[in-house]
Amino acid sequence: MDALPPELLSQILSLLLPIPRCDLKPEAFERIRAANRTNLRLVSKHWSQVILDTAELWTYIEINSLTPSIDTYLSRSGNSLLHVRITVDDETVVLPSVRKALEMAFNCTERWKSYSLWDARNFDEESSDSMSFTNLIPSQPLPALQIASLVMSPELSSEIVLNAPALNRLDTWIKQNLRSVDSPVLTYWSLSRVPDWTGVIRNLTACPKLEKLSIIERLGRTITETIPTSITMPALKELELNDTPACH
Repeated sequence: MDALPPELLSQILSLLLPIPRCDLKPEAFERIRAANRTNLRLVSKHWSQVILDTAELWTYIEINSLTPSIDTYLSRSGNSLLHVRITVDDETVVLPSVRKALEMAFNCTERWKSYSLWDARNFDEESSDSMSFTNLIPSQPLPALQIASLVMSPELSSEIVLNAPALNRLDTWIKQNLRSVDSPVLTYWSLSRVPDWTGVIRNLTACPKLEKLSIIERLGRTITETIPTSITMPALKELELNDTPACH
C-alpha cells in the first residue's frame, strides 16, 4: 500500500473517514474519527504523513464539553472548507476550552461549509455573561455555507438572521423568529417549532428554488396571525406537513 501515490491514498483515506451528516446530533463523532485516524497512521510512516498532509481529514470540528482544542484542526486543514458542529448547554458554554474554541471558529466563518448548532441552554437572557454567547449563529455573511441545522431550546426575544447565499439545505428546530433567510439557492427546508408563521411565509417567498418543504409543528397551538392566502413556490416538488396547527 505504500506504493500508492499520495494523491490516490489521500482520496481513499477521505472515503474511510467521511464527514458525519449535519442533521445528526454530534455524539462524539470526532472521538471516533480521531481514533480511526490514529489507527490508520500506525499502518506506516507513509500513511501517517499523508494523513497529516491531507487537509480534508482535519476539516470536521466538534465544539462541546469534550473539546480539548481546535488549533490542530484549523492549522492542518489549511484553507479547506470546514464542517462545524457546536453542542452547548448551561455547563458547557462557560468552559474556557469551549469559549476559546468558539472564538477561534467564529474567526473563520468564511470557511464554514456545513454547520450545526445544538443549544440546550436555559439561561437568563438579561445576564451579561450569557449575552456574550447568546447568539451562536454568526451575524456576518457565511459565503461558503451549504448545509445548516439549528436546534435551539432557549426562547429568546432576539431574532435570527441567517446570511448564507450559497445555502442549499436548512433544518431548523427553534423557538426564535427566523427573521431572514438570505439563501436564494435553498432547495430543502425542514422547520419545526414555528413561532411566527408570517415570517415563515416571508422567507419562503425569498427562496425561489425551494424544491422540498417539510413543516413539523409541535407547539400545540393555533395560528391566529394574519397570513397570506396564497404563496408562489415555482420550484416546489415535495411538501410534507406533519402535526401542523389549524388556522383560525
